[in-house]
Amino acid sequence: MPQLRTGPGADVGPPLSGVASRLACEQLLEALVDPSARMAPGYGPVQLTLKNGQSLFGTPSDETDAYIVVDAGTEPRKIVKTDIAQRTNGPSAMPAMVGVLTRRELRDVVEYLSALKQITSPRIPDNSGGRYRQFVGMLVCPARKR
Repeated sequence: MPQLRTGPGADVGPPLSGVASRLACEQLLEALVDPSARMAPGYGPVQLTLKNGQSLFGTPSDETDAYIVVDAGTEPRKIVKTDIAQRTNGPSAMPAMVGVLTRRELRDVVEYLSALKQITSPRIPDNSGGRYRQFVGMLVCPARKR
């Protein structure tokens, strides 16, 4: 799942800044409830078995419909997707938020994230008279009327 970066710290996920320009609300919700379903290149391991029998394990650094670039050690390898016999994505380091957040909290996070269309240093006001707090480590999409 993407993260807010506003200073020093670990790079454990793609930045949240501008996430609503890259992902639809449904994709944001999916990232919260099933973080391993779709991971940004560079943030999750992949195991490839090629049609020639060779195996490759590493971190995808770029991917298109035609190829995937895997950083598997000494230097990245560009693999044409038609050469891949089997692909297994590793699990996300982020836990699924089902059971951690309520349905309402999930909706609120999605709503917040859907508002992150521009690349900025996100800050949101808290509920205590105009002070500001950092919102770290969550994705959000706009809630739909039911």
